[in-house]
Amino acid sequence: MVCPSDTPEGESCGLVKNLALTTHVTTDTPEIPLLKLAIDLGMEDAALMSGDELHSRSHCLIFMNGQPVGIHNQADKFVRNLRFLRKRGRIQEFVSIYHNKASNCVSIASDGGRLVRPLIVCQQGRPLVKQDDINDLVLGLKDFADFIR
Repeated sequence: MVCPSDTPEGESCGLVKNLALTTHVTTDTPEIPLLKLAIDLGMEDAALMSGDELHSRSHCLIFMNGQPVGIHNQADKFVRNLRFLRKRGRIQEFVSIYHNKASNCVSIASDGGRLVRPLIVCQQGRPLVKQDDINDLVLGLKDFADFIR
């Protein structure tokens, strides 16, 4: 059971999971455009690879919604480019991109039913949201959707 507005004070048994009011449940995003984009960014098709190539430490395995779809030899650059495109609105905002360096794989999730929430983006340990942005929000010059974008 998931309740987006109940508080822990009312439930002592721990069965109710609490979410922020800004939590969003994702809907399915088509995989084909994401696959084409991944290929444009240098991903090689997993169906064309041998087992040695798929499990080589020099290649990063790429998963889309839990299925292996390809490999890339520059995973950091691949992930950085995908995230850049997402921030610019070229990829749907709720597509998750995770680079697991310990298992040498990249997971891209575009399926429905995932719980996502907004985060404050930081660069070099400093939030990109500034006091001027907060003042604009108070004055009504910006709304919550502006911050999400």
